[in-house]
Amino acid sequence: MASVDTQQLHRHSRHLVLLQIGQIGIGVLSQIILLARWSPHPETDLFLVVSGIPWLVSAALLISGLEMALPSAYHHVTEVESFLSLLLALTIIIALVAALFSGSIIFVLAQQNGLPLMTSLVMGALLGFQIVPTALTWLGRGVLVAREQLSAARVTLLMGSFMTLGGYAVIPGHPAIALPVVTIGAALWTAVVTWRFCGGLGLQINRSLLTRYTAELKLLGRAVTGISVAAGLVHLQLLVERTAILLLGTGYVAAFNVAGRGYEALMALVVSGFVMPAYPHWAKNAESRQLLGWSLKWVVGLGAILSLGVVVVAIFTLTVLEGRWTAGRQTMQAVLVLLPRFWLLTSLQPLILKHFAQGETWPPVIGSLLGIGIIGGGAVILLPQAGLVGLALLAIGSVAPGWIILGWREGRGR
Repeated sequence: MASVDTQQLHRHSRHLVLLQIGQIGIGVLSQIILLARWSPHPETDLFLVVSGIPWLVSAALLISGLEMALPSAYHHVTEVESFLSLLLALTIIIALVAALFSGSIIFVLAQQNGLPLMTSLVMGALLGFQIVPTALTWLGRGVLVAREQLSAARVTLLMGSFMTLGGYAVIPGHPAIALPVVTIGAALWTAVVTWRFCGGLGLQINRSLLTRYTAELKLLGRAVTGISVAAGLVHLQLLVERTAILLLGTGYVAAFNVAGRGYEALMALVVSGFVMPAYPHWAKNAESRQLLGWSLKWVVGLGAILSLGVVVVAIFTLTVLEGRWTAGRQTMQAVLVLLPRFWLLTSLQPLILKHFAQGETWPPVIGSLLGIGIIGGGAVILLPQAGLVGLALLAIGSVAPGWIILGWREGRGR
């Protein structure tokens, strides 16, 4: 890695790992409170199913990829502030459309599930309009990553996690109202913190700016399209999985949500420390092969160590909770079911993010799409017959296409 400052790489790695450890602690505590206060409950399961809809809609409208796509375009413009002010205006317009559309869908689904009219309206409005501050956060974090302020970008997520923890602990009421209130509160606070780090941006949109930055917007649009589709497929997969998990009984959606959040936190820990520091260098094609080897070595090894630790904790907890606390036992079952996929998916992250950084977004997208097909098609056959074992097999199968496609491309030395 001759052209890469290895000291800076490891310094970024240490800072990001420490911040992620803090976020994991907060996240684990938040999920314990969620289980203790709100599960098992049909309204909690409904919330966890429909809460992914705004993310799907925002991905369809091509704004969820801003954070990862912006750094490349950021360095191609000479007048950065005017470009960002135009981008801010476009982001707000698209986010408002996404909010209205997703809020309407959630309202209809809440009504179909028997919630009162006003409860359905509030749930739809809160969960739908969370996408506006969230989109601003994506844009702001993209600016921070472009400026190589990686620690500041991570701190914004930490602040949102603090707000979620506080909300889960103190907000009263039924899950259908309380959980959306916590969600939008955390989104608003995260957006405020992000924009304070960015220093704030002006808001400007006119024909001359659109004309001036046509080439840059096209470049950004191509990158955002692929990354947004990939993000949308992640949320589509969650929606498909959670719908299938409903077949297992009440409480399992919440259990798999908590287990999945835990694995997301562990994966983010590994990715933050040993993949993201390489991301700006991959975007510049600097020593990409050597950096990939460095990243894979750490990610595969740490993923295996964390997996062994999770197995020990899950089995011990199941033994202690035998015959007690249904939600806790369901969650530990979910942890064991999702464990193989966690290690396989974590180990795949260097290949995925290397493709994203270099603008080659479609191979990971195709892998995700095939994985969703495996889960959606296989759930009908395996879940009624094999239950949790069937779900574990489907989870493993959903990662296989990504490994085959990206591994083959990297092996060819593309």
